[in-house]
Amino acid sequence: METDDEECRVKGQLHFELDNGALSKGGEVDYKHPFRLGLFYHKFVEGFLLSFVVNPILTYPFFGRYLNIPGNMFNAIDSLIGFIWSLRIFWALLSDSYPICGSYRTSYIGIGWALAAIGFIICYFIPLPQPYFGVTNDCKQNTTDILNPDAPKGVLPYVVIILIILFFFGMSNVASDGLTVVYARREAEAKRGKTTTYCSVSEIAGIAIISIITSTLLNSGEYGGNFCFSITYNQYLLGYGAVAIFGVVNAILFTVEPPTEKKQSLRKNLLQFWDLMSTECFLRVAFFILLNTIFQGIKSSGTIKIISIWVKISPFVGGIVAMACISTLIISMIIYERCFISLNWRYVITACNAIIFPLGFFSDCLAIFNVVRNPFVNFLDDVVISIPRAANKFIGLQLATEITEEGNEGIAFALMMTLSGFGAPIATMLSNLMSAPFDVAQDFRYIRDSFDDRLNVFYSVFLSYSFNCFALIFAYTLLPKQKKHVREIKKNGRRYKKTRCLFFIVVIVGVVISNLSNALAVFPSTSCLVIAGGNGCNKLKNSTNFKYIKCINTSSQHSHIQ
Repeated sequence: METDDEECRVKGQLHFELDNGALSKGGEVDYKHPFRLGLFYHKFVEGFLLSFVVNPILTYPFFGRYLNIPGNMFNAIDSLIGFIWSLRIFWALLSDSYPICGSYRTSYIGIGWALAAIGFIICYFIPLPQPYFGVTNDCKQNTTDILNPDAPKGVLPYVVIILIILFFFGMSNVASDGLTVVYARREAEAKRGKTTTYCSVSEIAGIAIISIITSTLLNSGEYGGNFCFSITYNQYLLGYGAVAIFGVVNAILFTVEPPTEKKQSLRKNLLQFWDLMSTECFLRVAFFILLNTIFQGIKSSGTIKIISIWVKISPFVGGIVAMACISTLIISMIIYERCFISLNWRYVITACNAIIFPLGFFSDCLAIFNVVRNPFVNFLDDVVISIPRAANKFIGLQLATEITEEGNEGIAFALMMTLSGFGAPIATMLSNLMSAPFDVAQDFRYIRDSFDDRLNVFYSVFLSYSFNCFALIFAYTLLPKQKKHVREIKKNGRRYKKTRCLFFIVVIVGVVISNLSNALAVFPSTSCLVIAGGNGCNKLKNSTNFKYIKCINTSSQHSHIQ
């Protein structure tokens, strides 16, 4: 039983913590303890799997070069991966409400890794199709030698299993995010953001390592590279299974969850979260993240073809560029956390986008009009752009932490971080529909490379950047200024129950329609439909462009016979 002195000391400590701006009691976590590092170990290896979600350059060697899928299909796959990843919010509900063996976090982390390991082992046994293009004697991909025209059809089983893996691995991700928020809410206001920053840096470091591994092991001629050796894609995925097994071991031995009081039932958590969704603070942040993701996510369907055919990015070069971008991102996030954590978020977002949009557009124009089609020159802007992207990511993490309430850390943080996943399919559908009139998803424009072809690609790229710039409006109308402003809105803001229902309906309808469109783009037989970003199947078959492609296919088949 506590003495009066002890009771006063505890109350005084709690008062000090709340005075310090901490959102929860318990004090800051000592990260130097070996068992506390388990969370960062987890985030590091989690970065390996997150590479499928956040880094399309890692799916590019197999999907973009080995199978040579159309640009609208590549965008659709990338979007479906992001959408499935956003469904992890359902795991967040479970981990916030139902403990397993007394644990709300670590048990879910271990189970998620175990299911991912099983999925990757299954991937190893999928029949691997022959590559779309042949390979020259010096181990280079020959884009005029079509070896297997049906190669794009082989993408479906891989996509389906990878989507299933990511859905179940989301259980592990949201549990670790919930644990991250538990730690972050204990930090004083002046330091809050430290935990989320270092967890994010650990993830990004994992993505950097897997970028180098991927670019080295998948860099033969079949994957658009220049090495004479490589492993198969199935062997590559089996390596992910080994990483997942390490994740299970880390969850059991090195990840410690702080003592947690018994939480509310699922029903009460849902009611509490439904009430949170009606607050002005939540709605402003949610609408900002959703609309910002949609407008900034619009891109030309020809982007992947510019990289693969005009700039001729090999997987190895892509890995080096990704490594440079990620290293810059990590350094920038650490500097931002230590030096610029109190800057007005609206000004930061505006300054970041003022750098990102002109640099990206200028770099694309250099490649489109054949001024410079050098991999390192065309990707130099990506390295520079990593600096403002670090600030954008940091602000997103801070917003997600400030919005959450004690007891529903998992679901609130997951929803804030995955609203971008709900916006991505809508952005991809709009991208494909916007690019369809210019017919930039197929190879013929880039192989023929006439001035008219370049203009069509330019128009689609220009239009996409115009939509991107429109996103700045939402930063000044919806985004809070800083953490203090968030708390003021939470305290004094109004409740909008009708707006909450409208937001919910818009998200559901938009996600259903956009994912239907993106799913049609994944199937070769329906990817030519207008709703999937194609020009219409009948129109394609009767066009001179179709005859041009058919002529290339016929000549390559004759060369094989000879």
